[in-house]
Amino acid sequence: MPKACPNCNTPMVLENAHGVLLNVCPACAGIWLTSDELHTLITCEPHDIEVLEGSLQGHIDQQHVGASKLLCPTDQTLLDEYHYLYNSPVLIHTCSKCGGLYIHGEDLPLMRQWFMKSHEPLTRKEEERVEMATDISEHEGHMIRQQHLRGMFNTLQRYSPGWFGFFP
Repeated sequence: MPKACPNCNTPMVLENAHGVLLNVCPACAGIWLTSDELHTLITCEPHDIEVLEGSLQGHIDQQHVGASKLLCPTDQTLLDEYHYLYNSPVLIHTCSKCGGLYIHGEDLPLMRQWFMKSHEPLTRKEEERVEMATDISEHEGHMIRQQHLRGMFNTLQRYSPGWFGFFP
């Protein structure tokens, strides 16, 4: 029985991509991958991925259908959304039970762009932001340690009246 697309509920078809059978939606070009399939595709050559991207051209309907929750085509649980590479606009939908992954077909080229961008050297402005974030993180760490020490000393004073330092 074919799996239903989490995005549009169209029955997905199996397509062979470099020895990996993928569930592909013929309507929206979405792809359902198991964790093993994803690992196999990650190890492919970049040219092979470009060929795969070119073969997955679905019809993208621009009508707004409202907010929807995508369901796993394997076990019908709600999928979790994550941003690809943490800060990209590309959303990846994953199943916490079976480890499956759903990617909208039109997002494949965007994923490649974000991946390539993530491997470019940082600009001077980005380096300054990283340096500032590091400084802020270190400062917050120092403040948290001070709060913990203050809490420990307050606890000691509360339970040992008259205690100050090492001598009573």
